[in-house]
Amino acid sequence: MIVAGTVIALTLAIGGVLSAWRGGGRSVDASRVRIAAVQRGDLVRDLSAEGRVISANSPTLYTIAAGTVTLKVVAGDVVKQGQTLADIDSPELRSRLAQEASTLASLEAEASRAGLDGELIRANARKLLDQATIDQIAAQRDLERNRRAFDGGAVAQIDVARAQDALKKSELGLAAARQEFALQGRGAGLDIRNKHLQADRQRAVVIELQRQVEALTLRAPFNGQVGQLMIAQRANVAANAAVLSLVDLSVFELEIKVPESFARDLSIGIPAEVSGTGGTFAAAISAVSPIVPR
Repeated sequence: MIVAGTVIALTLAIGGVLSAWRGGGRSVDASRVRIAAVQRGDLVRDLSAEGRVISANSPTLYTIAAGTVTLKVVAGDVVKQGQTLADIDSPELRSRLAQEASTLASLEAEASRAGLDGELIRANARKLLDQATIDQIAAQRDLERNRRAFDGGAVAQIDVARAQDALKKSELGLAAARQEFALQGRGAGLDIRNKHLQADRQRAVVIELQRQVEALTLRAPFNGQVGQLMIAQRANVAANAAVLSLVDLSVFELEIKVPESFARDLSIGIPAEVSGTGGTFAAAISAVSPIVPR
């Protein structure tokens, strides 16, 4: 029993030592450890590839109407925003503008005439209403006079009845005059409104034609350089014909082909830097287009 107790005690002691040894951590000298704050940063990847630089904005200007084009620039000219590039002589469009402007003037005159006619109609209706009001007041006074005379025995009953009939007739005429005055005013207002609407519609047509006539002068929408001339000097062209192309020298795009391994890391809007012989330029990914090899 003594031997068994000794063995059990030794076993428990050895188990406690092993457990403490297993649960302990590894200690390292503090002089061998470097401590620094962790900060979030950008993941930068370098990509070397061949590509070409193109203009990001290179519109083509077109004619808005058929006519003869007079060019004011030649290919390669540097132009400023608003500078005249070409003039289009379109007699047909200018003639339409003159005709529509004449129609607009006629409709505006008709609208003014409708306003004057409306005032005359209202004035006549007001005159009839005032006359009916006066007749009603006179009939009322005549009835009162006949009643007093009847009470004094100066007139007969029939005269009082006639005065009452005249008063009712005048009241009916006054009510009709009021209704006619209201209806005449509404009718005149509708006629005036209709004339003004016709004039407004024609005015919109004239404004659109004026815009088209102004567009006959092709102007530079931005500072840039004339690219290619599509027509010859003093050429007679149809509507919507290409005249010239303009290149914006302030914004460029770089088209490059990247390996497929970089495809999943590229997305629109990611900032980038383009380095070349001319220096380093800030950029951003504007489009990603996969190309399937044939």
